[in-house]
Amino acid sequence: MQYKYSLEQSSVTDFAVGLDVNKALNSKTPVQPAYLSDTELDLIQKSRKRFFIANPKQLYIFRHTPISVLSTFIYFCILICSVATLLYLEIAFDTELVEGVGEVSTTTPFYHLYLFALAGLLFYKIKPLLSEVKKYDVMRYGLAMLANSFVLTLINMIKLSLFILACILLGSLLFEKSFDDVFFQVLDGSNSDEILALFNIVELLVYGYSLRFCSKSYEE
Repeated sequence: MQYKYSLEQSSVTDFAVGLDVNKALNSKTPVQPAYLSDTELDLIQKSRKRFFIANPKQLYIFRHTPISVLSTFIYFCILICSVATLLYLEIAFDTELVEGVGEVSTTTPFYHLYLFALAGLLFYKIKPLLSEVKKYDVMRYGLAMLANSFVLTLINMIKLSLFILACILLGSLLFEKSFDDVFFQVLDGSNSDEILALFNIVELLVYGYSLRFCSKSYEE
């Protein structure tokens, strides 16, 4: 976008934001310039220079802003840490010792279906971003977007876990039971498989929401 000085308000230093010429010509509605004050323009300039973390929306808005080598390295480290943490949380190694048999996995078929659906969702969300990175040669932007999206996913997962713990605490207060009793009833009770399946479905929604900006076009 281009900023040009407005002569209509000479008493205040304003700027008119010129829209894209092709979009303006193809639009049937008259183009009305938007005036930005010095304060607003300064705020935009500061936002362009920010280091975004867990904020893929703002990163996408300022996607044309160059990303430094140092910021790229930090994004790479954040991406590795966030993905490793999510893998640790998602991959279950639950086993049960059965006499005469040994250790037996306690994961359910729905859990394996969930992992398959999660892999498909990640592929569906990340593939457009990789195509945009290759098309426009914006490797640093792609790395920054992945780091922001996965950190946001991790934060949303923590929020979801805290919400569930709050519900368990509320249940223990309502039914006058200890927190541990309600907690283990949820994990190992008669309806634990159904609760885990519902939790996995919500997790898929969290992944889809957190990674939504990965599938947006770079030049959109």
